[in-house]
Amino acid sequence: MKNSANFYNTLNFPDKEDISNNIIELDIIREDNKPKPIKLEIKQLPSKIQPFSLSIIIMVSVLSTLITLIFTQTIMAIPIRANKNNMHHLTEEIDKLSLLNFGKEQVYFQNHNDLLKHLTDDFYTVKGITHDVFVKGIHSHNDYWRNRPLLDALSLGVQSVEADIWYFPENENDCIYVGHSKRSLKNNRLLESLYLDQLYAILEGSNNISNDTIINDSSQQYHPAGVWDTDSSKTLYFFIDFKTDGEELFDVFSEKLNRFRDQNWLSYYNTTEGEFHWGPITVIGTGNTPLNKVLNQGKIRDIFFDGPLNQLGDEDVNDIYSLGVSPIVSSSLKNLVGNYISSSEGLSEAQIAIVTKRIDAAHNLGIKTRIWDTPWWPISEKYKIWHQMIEMGSDYLNADDLVTAASFRV
Repeated sequence: MKNSANFYNTLNFPDKEDISNNIIELDIIREDNKPKPIKLEIKQLPSKIQPFSLSIIIMVSVLSTLITLIFTQTIMAIPIRANKNNMHHLTEEIDKLSLLNFGKEQVYFQNHNDLLKHLTDDFYTVKGITHDVFVKGIHSHNDYWRNRPLLDALSLGVQSVEADIWYFPENENDCIYVGHSKRSLKNNRLLESLYLDQLYAILEGSNNISNDTIINDSSQQYHPAGVWDTDSSKTLYFFIDFKTDGEELFDVFSEKLNRFRDQNWLSYYNTTEGEFHWGPITVIGTGNTPLNKVLNQGKIRDIFFDGPLNQLGDEDVNDIYSLGVSPIVSSSLKNLVGNYISSSEGLSEAQIAIVTKRIDAAHNLGIKTRIWDTPWWPISEKYKIWHQMIEMGSDYLNADDLVTAASFRV
């Protein structure tokens, strides 16, 4: 026996007793009266969710905008991971848990709008990820910890992401691992799979001149498009934190960027002409990145250096750092003002003056700024510091909670 609900055009749900082997089979009836099957596979998920009724899954019907998308899709199977006894708050729990299987690949969704974008043919395209998303001055700290490394940040308009990388030459391979510490490293969490492959696929889609475009002259010279559909001219700052020996890691890392170089997708500085050229991705090394390697790349420099904001303005330092070396400089708050004393008022006037001096020095060199290791709790103090950072002219908020940062109001 099946119940009918207004979902897509018509979505028929089974009664609870019709469920067998934890599989729910649903039918979509489109306007052309052609049914399309959906299977929901319910799996145990370790959570503290309490049991609720299956029938409230119909709450998903609020996603009325999916009506216009369903006509262009062939959805074979969408298994949803959730606690088998918890269907009452499925809509809310998809938001909280951000767990969903799409085809054979597990992907993650922050909210229903994000889900809608990925139920299209544009899954790994600029349109699918960043359509109607506006670019924001936010840095995704430890981005690899997110449910969807890179994609969570892009879908929120975050312009800067950071990944910690590790290389072990004794392994006799060129694998570069991504993780916060050695014990967190895994064979399936590599720089290619988490970042480079996805970036390449996104840029390949955004720069494809297909037969149905108005301009399809492949010989035409044009600036390559970036990762945001709303502003394809914006670059993505890709911070790479070298965790192992920089001298050993630099060349191995650089070689993995060759496919992006071949497509002219990297920002670069022509050391002969003294000109900076922006590309879809701007790679900046930090951590153990060797400055000498950055400076000695030859005529074309496309791996840059995370310079010390706390030293900008000092005469000898200004001779080293420029846009062609460090498009962004950064520093911890402690390195700028000393031991910060927690206060509901945020930074003192004297501390604001110190930070402002460094920010202005960077801006005078055409360099943007980021300040990290700012208070994260209490929330009111975090917001106060963020307000002050923006008022002082710092360009990028260093954030762990991207949703909070993206919705932050000055």
